[in-house]
Amino acid sequence: LDAQDFDIRSQQTQIVRLHDLLDIELNTTAGKLNDTVTIVKEEMDNQVQKVNDNVSTQSFYMIYQFAGTFALLGSLISIWHMTAHLRNFNQPIVQRKILA
Repeated sequence: LDAQDFDIRSQQTQIVRLHDLLDIELNTTAGKLNDTVTIVKEEMDNQVQKVNDNVSTQSFYMIYQFAGTFALLGSLISIWHMTAHLRNFNQPIVQRKILA
């Protein structure tokens, strides 16, 4: 019985050591995984911020593009109407106020 008790106790001791070793490795791996997730999350936040900045910059330029397009269109329409009045300059007293 003493030999069997010794074997059982030694196996129990080995099981406890293996369990402790497994806990240590598991905690280490979980810590590394958490660190990796944190790093990836920070990089993702940085990338999202860069994309948001690019989108806001592009929309800023798009606003100027629309404004310029409509200003040019309005100017062209005004010039077209003014030339139409100049071609048919039948009533100078009235039409000169339109052209002024």
